[in-house]
Amino acid sequence: MGTVRKQTLYYLVGSLIFIAASAVAWFGYIKPQRDGRLYTFNGPILSAESKAKIPDGFLRTLILGSAVTVVSGQQDTASPHLTTGQIEFTVTIKTSDVIGDLFDTYRNYFTHAGWTITSSHQTAQRSYLSVTRGAYNVIVVLTSDGGGTRADIRQVGPALVKH
Repeated sequence: MGTVRKQTLYYLVGSLIFIAASAVAWFGYIKPQRDGRLYTFNGPILSAESKAKIPDGFLRTLILGSAVTVVSGQQDTASPHLTTGQIEFTVTIKTSDVIGDLFDTYRNYFTHAGWTITSSHQTAQRSYLSVTRGAYNVIVVLTSDGGGTRADIRQVGPALVKH
């Protein structure tokens, strides 16, 4: 193979890698962490109706699972357990995943995304994970719901800018 052919092949491969990485970043599958490091996020694609139920400031990377529908979302700044400057978000989702698989998905996500698991419990009907990272605390409660799983996700931390 001649030098010109090798250079052309390298250019083509490099261009394809660049295009693929750009497409992945464009569609939101790579999210920068606050300290500048990158981690991959293979989150679900949500319908416009589901996206509309997610309050501004909620960490969308906390929504995991297959065939996800956002049931509800709310924010609160007046709860007595919140300190000044904190905001609480609660988002409820329904997924087609069985509870054990979704529990493993959350545990793996939190472990690889830099969260610290402070407590967890897993059963066939109801499971939970409690995690922290910096000033943020998250509790995910999973409940077996017929053919899938309901996840109640509670995020407490300082008010965030829109993601």
